[in-house]
Amino acid sequence: MHPLRPLVALLVALPPGPSAAEPLAGAARQVAAEFARPLAEAPLRSFVEAELSLRRPDGTPVEGATLTISGGMPAHGHGLPTTPRAEELGGGRYLIRGLKFTMPGDWELAIAVEAPGLSDRVVLAFRL
Repeated sequence: MHPLRPLVALLVALPPGPSAAEPLAGAARQVAAEFARPLAEAPLRSFVEAELSLRRPDGTPVEGATLTISGGMPAHGHGLPTTPRAEELGGGRYLIRGLKFTMPGDWELAIAVEAPGLSDRVVLAFRL
């Protein structure tokens, strides 16, 4: 047997990461978050915007939320090089502005969501 065969089999068996079509559950299961486009497609060294939809478990949109965005590259021990901000668009949709990813690799984006009757945190891990 070729020495890399077990490794290749393992990589093929791994599930894909979250895509734009797969909602992410918050840590407290009070919110589901869905990006309009995968962040893994974001260009490097450019400011990007990301549209995010937030829903409660019953499917109703999360409106009037305050979002606090953080993240970075855990393997490198650093955070985001910018301070992204979120603007409410209505209907549970939010536009995150000021995202910038400076190098290829594994990134995390963490979004703390505070709204009436709701407090949760969503983390998206992705590779650029």
